[in-house]
Amino acid sequence: MSDGNFNTQLLSHGGFASGVRAGEARMKQRAVAALFQLLVNDCGFCDEEAHVLCAKLKTCLDKGGIQRTDL
Repeated sequence: MSDGNFNTQLLSHGGFASGVRAGEARMKQRAVAALFQLLVNDCGFCDEEAHVLCAKLKTCLDKGGIQRTDL
């Protein structure tokens, strides 16, 4: 019979934090993919130019954000 305490060994280690990180990574992927589609389909950039700009965005997002000096 349980006394109200639970065994913390049964919980996954860092489950919430890893889920948040996975969600952030997925949103970064979606942002880069959306920018690529916008550049190619609507702005008339070639694939190479779009990939270069998307790579710049990805590195800025990986650093933690975009600053004016990054542009």
